Amino acid sequence: MSNRQKEVKELLRKIRKEASSIERTGTSHWAATHKTTGATVYIPGTPSDVRALKNKRRDLRAAGFTI
Repeated sequence: MSNRQKEVKELLRKIRKEASSIERTGTSHWAATHKTTGATVYIPGTPSDVRALKNKRRDLRAAGFTI
């Protein structure tokens, strides 16, 4: 397991309490839906570059998640 994949698992663990659901999509992505806002953010299971997770953290904050 690569370091970025470990970071994805840690990120999913952090947002689990605020998410109404976290589901694996048909591809290697995860779909996290916020409990109160209903916003869904798709997170890559195997991010390809360094900025990918930073950008997803930004997207999660914009959707109402606190990370």
